[in-house]
Amino acid sequence: KLSLINYMKNEDIPFYNICKKTKFLESNAKIIYPLDNYDYYLYGERSGFFSYYYPGVTKFKIELFPYAEKVSLDLGVDLKEVIYKENLWQEAWRKLDESQFLYLKEKYKLTHIIRENSMPLCFKVMKKNEKYSLYAISN
Repeated sequence: KLSLINYMKNEDIPFYNICKKTKFLESNAKIIYPLDNYDYYLYGERSGFFSYYYPGVTKFKIELFPYAEKVSLDLGVDLKEVIYKENLWQEAWRKLDESQFLYLKEKYKLTHIIRENSMPLCFKVMKKNEKYSLYAISN
């Protein structure tokens, strides 16, 4: 039997599994996930944080939409540099801490975070696997 999981690399499977866990969340949940992982929409089969603000941003093409530049700067990323500087999204993601996630919650109504277990946060863990945790953002 053919399935999506048959085509994934082994390192993608924990991300796939945690994304699938987001299906139980309310339909208006805004979930942020590692900034350089473009497979969230495929694996989670639902909208994430960037679908609201970055509908035209992909790894290969950037089209600025309303809010895209402001959200990028709030995440510590200048969209004009994305195509010139490798690992920019990864650097910004590593620098995000609880206070910045709370700021994103207030400003953009962010509700959940998928984060690597190697970069733990002090929010409530809703689901967890060997590599990722799904957090609910609370004050």
